[in-house]
Amino acid sequence: MSAFSSLSEFWQTMLPFIMLVEIVLEIGLFMYQLLRSNKPVRSLLSLAVMAVMIPLLFSVSQADPDNIGDAFLLDAPC
Repeated sequence: MSAFSSLSEFWQTMLPFIMLVEIVLEIGLFMYQLLRSNKPVRSLLSLAVMAVMIPLLFSVSQADPDNIGDAFLLDAPC
């Protein structure tokens, strides 16, 4: 049982999706800051956020071992 199993199926699907979008945006911000700034130290904050968000995304998107079906498909036919 995960901490997110009490959420509805919609939010169990949307939470990993929102986190994935945030990681992609952080990668874009990191690349932009790295290429446009003459001080690459400023881009370390984006790198730190990505380092936290990626393991968090994997922990949120782990399938519930008690649930046999796929936890991330909304109303998918069996």
